[in-house]
Amino acid sequence: MKSLLWKHIWLVARREYLERVRTKAFLVMTLLMPVMMFGFAVVPSLLSMKKRTGVVHIAVVAADPRLGEAVRNELTKTSAPAATSTPAPVASAAPPRDPMQDRPARFAVDTSTALTDAEHSRLQTQINNKSIDGFVWLSDDAVASGSFVYTGRETSDFIEMGQIERAVSRAVTSQKLQQHGIAAGEIEQLIRRMDMQPVTWKDGKAVKSNALAQLLSSILLVVTLYVSVLMHGMNVMRAVLEEKTSRIMEVLMSCVTTSELLAGKIVGVGAVGITQILIWFGLAALIGSSSVVSSGGAINFSQFSLWGALAFGAFFLLGFTLYSTMFAAVGAMVNSEQEAQQLQFFVVLPLVVSVIMMMMVIRTPNDPVVVAMSLVPFCSPILMYLRIVVQTPPLWQIVASLALLVGSIFFMLAVCSRIYRVGVLMYGKRPTLPEILKWLRYA
Repeated sequence: MKSLLWKHIWLVARREYLERVRTKAFLVMTLLMPVMMFGFAVVPSLLSMKKRTGVVHIAVVAADPRLGEAVRNELTKTSAPAATSTPAPVASAAPPRDPMQDRPARFAVDTSTALTDAEHSRLQTQINNKSIDGFVWLSDDAVASGSFVYTGRETSDFIEMGQIERAVSRAVTSQKLQQHGIAAGEIEQLIRRMDMQPVTWKDGKAVKSNALAQLLSSILLVVTLYVSVLMHGMNVMRAVLEEKTSRIMEVLMSCVTTSELLAGKIVGVGAVGITQILIWFGLAALIGSSSVVSSGGAINFSQFSLWGALAFGAFFLLGFTLYSTMFAAVGAMVNSEQEAQQLQFFVVLPLVVSVIMMMMVIRTPNDPVVVAMSLVPFCSPILMYLRIVVQTPPLWQIVASLALLVGSIFFMLAVCSRIYRVGVLMYGKRPTLPEILKWLRYA
């Protein structure tokens, strides 16, 4: 009897697997999903870093003509070509320090010392006439308070605004240092920004790390896990709903039990998800030699150990089993796609909460709230895995998370299989909560 049970599960799983991988939709989604994820993650950044064409014409009005000239020098230096007269060795070897410098705007700067209401109105009129793009108002009070006003036709370009802010700040700082008797040649060294090179101490070894690359890599892997669990869990629900509404379920029930059918669907669709993930990682390894290009550099997957890869597989399988069981129960309860969409929100909610907490986990992986949420079985496939990638938690927390997750799977299988056993043969209106509780008692 036991061999017969597994034979039926294998037949159902094989049918579910082949039915999906042979479709054009599987091929299209397998190839299109990485392109879409790359596009959503990289293309907006590349567009935002695109160099602005044309000249940005602004005016600098300062009480001290030397301050206005210093601001103009800073802006024109920022917008000049990359080649400089005597670059500092450390700065030339370091990576780009400021993303604003990757897209310099070309500035044309006029200076004035007329800090009057008439001049202010005249410059506003020039903005209306499109004679200038904006003006900086550097009164003595503004310099003393450390806050100045820039009035422009467009102020939404944060890179351009950052360049103007940085130029004014450097000019004011340089002037104050000169007033304290510091030579002009030393000022550049004094106000030069320091670059930090993070080093991770792991397993008794110092490993150079790229914080941006690790952040983007972690997010990419977690999003892959989230999308896979969600997408294939919904596929289980749709498969159950389709067979129920087409009355194929009545024929299947004459050959296999509901437990065998449920287990076969979970195994078959789960195998489809594993196949898709293996293809994605294989493509990533072939295209970029284990790296994908992003706006911040290379997302290097070599920093993740074999333990991280095993954790990804374990949490995907356990998370998929847990959620697909609940999705199957939802598919058995409802009678239409519209009813399924209304109920699936409650199933998806823990995954949404996990994604919302991603940045908190990345910043403070050992926070008590993060630790507690990562032990919750419905959130642990995302949160505990992310903690492992960012900073490996104590072993007891990982073991406890896996144990609670496995225990929840057995519990949900027992509960949802009862709902599934009765629900797949129920037609008509959607059952109420009291009716579902009766199914659990009598199934």
